[in-house]
Amino acid sequence: MFEKVNPSHPDKLADRIAGALVDMAYNKALAPRIAVEVLIGHGFCNIICET
Repeated sequence: MFEKVNPSHPDKLADRIAGALVDMAYNKALAPRIAVEVLIGHGFCNIICET
């Protein structure tokens, strides 16, 4: 199955935010244990992070 999503789609934006948070964790620690979920919709952005 092939899916093409516009780069400004909320899923793509959420992926970039989550990736940036994980990158920041790796800049602070050698082997961080982190899980990030970003939910975007209806004018809100919710970030769920577990370390």
